[in-house]
Amino acid sequence: VMSRLGGVYVDFERNLAVGADGLKVESFRRQGNTISLKLVGQLAELPAPYDQPYRVQLRIVGLPAGEYDLVLNDQTPRRMDAEQLKHETIFVSADGKVGERQ
Repeated sequence: VMSRLGGVYVDFERNLAVGADGLKVESFRRQGNTISLKLVGQLAELPAPYDQPYRVQLRIVGLPAGEYDLVLNDQTPRRMDAEQLKHETIFVSADGKVGERQ
């Protein structure tokens, strides 16, 4: 699954969002050229939590060509084009926080 969809796969054409690699997609939406995602890292909740930060491939598809502002977990928007959004890397910290950079 991860080799085909990445750790987080969002398809706006099909109104579908799937989290893998220990992530849950709590919400996703597109308003004009702004894409907002709320992601939750779930591995920190395990009885023996995964205690290392790791990278996750974010794949957002089903968008018309153009530039978008990606807002991840209410962080500062990041301007990206539709092609970049198909192959973006995000980070999950040991405590389960999800961010764009580490």
